[in-house]
Amino acid sequence: MNDFFQLSITREVLERLVAAGTIVLMGYVGIRLLIRLLHLSTEPEKKDFFRPSAAVLAQIAVLAVLTRIAVMLAAYLFYRIQGGTLSFLSSHRMLWEHWDTRQYLWIAENGYTAVGDDRLRLVFFPLYPYLVGVFARLFHIDPYLAGTGLSFATVPLSAIFLYCFAGERLGEENAFLAVCYFLFNPLSVFLTAVYAEGLFLCLTLGCLATFRRHPFLSCVLGMAGSFTRMPGVIVAGFILIEALTQWSRGKLQLRDALSALLRMGIVFCGLFAYWLVNYVVTGDPFAYMTYQKENWFQEPGWFFETASRTLRYLFLTEGASDQWWTFGAQLAAILYAMVLLAVSERGTSYDVVAYSFVYLMVVFSPTWLLSGPRYLFGMATLPLLQTNAFRKKGIHIFLLLVSAGLLLLFTYGYCIVGEVL
Repeated sequence: MNDFFQLSITREVLERLVAAGTIVLMGYVGIRLLIRLLHLSTEPEKKDFFRPSAAVLAQIAVLAVLTRIAVMLAAYLFYRIQGGTLSFLSSHRMLWEHWDTRQYLWIAENGYTAVGDDRLRLVFFPLYPYLVGVFARLFHIDPYLAGTGLSFATVPLSAIFLYCFAGERLGEENAFLAVCYFLFNPLSVFLTAVYAEGLFLCLTLGCLATFRRHPFLSCVLGMAGSFTRMPGVIVAGFILIEALTQWSRGKLQLRDALSALLRMGIVFCGLFAYWLVNYVVTGDPFAYMTYQKENWFQEPGWFFETASRTLRYLFLTEGASDQWWTFGAQLAAILYAMVLLAVSERGTSYDVVAYSFVYLMVVFSPTWLLSGPRYLFGMATLPLLQTNAFRKKGIHIFLLLVSAGLLLLFTYGYCIVGEVL
């Protein structure tokens, strides 16, 4: 009895320490953002437009495709080691159709409904399953094949957009390093599956890559991103910070302010369109929030509560298959993201830090979070933070090797164990 009581006290202390640690980390970054906000006029001017050659972009695209093929081959190799006998093509759907994939495919085939348990699929944003359904009908193919093709196609585009965006902020060599961090991220396994992550990252990175040269194309891509996943609206912060920077330097004119408001409004139109879908289907523009609360116990909360709760369930699920695959991975993702942001903040441009800060506050806030690592991977600025965290090439090589090893582990966890969410 005493041992159990002492163990309970130890767990409670650890939970509070984890919560306090995340508050300190995010509090530090938040204070630094406020200080830098007061001195926006002194922030470094953006570099000239980054103009990579077509040959370099083609190499980036080929690298992206090769990594996805390698991930699929690794999954099949794990399957054969486990005693599987089917061919690569015959086993593909069995290995890759898990969790949210089934929800997206159902929406692609049937749309949304307001009746029965199927109504709960309204919590999934529309653009990705809509595109899967369109491509399936247009090319007369199975929706699973259409979804796999769509996800696969977004990877080289995302890598190219990231290279262009990072090139403006970090230079050519570091831009390639950022692409490597993106492609070898352990959660990049979802780029190969029928999940919305690939499309969301492609649209978000496209928005950021075209931000300076094609501002209205940029905000249209941002709008599409916010019609794919709710955190897509956060890219509007780049427009706001650009306007505030101009104002702090005495360069903001009325037409610039009106243009910024219009562009931010366009980005938010993706979220408004999703609310319209909710209204058309159920008569309530916020029905998805009710479904999330009643069926997934999801409500807005605080990131430190999520960290503490994740540690609690890491203890409570001891011996279960989801102890480390779900809660262990999530706790590691939360702590890693916040430490990374705090470490890389001083060497990173203000808008990238501000976007990352708000993104983490939003995606780590739900009261019952299970897919924290995947949501972290959806942060388009993550590779830039990873690149800026260290200056020595040897450290980056080591971290990329570790990341590639974890990518293989998570491929096994998603395709074979079925526990990576």
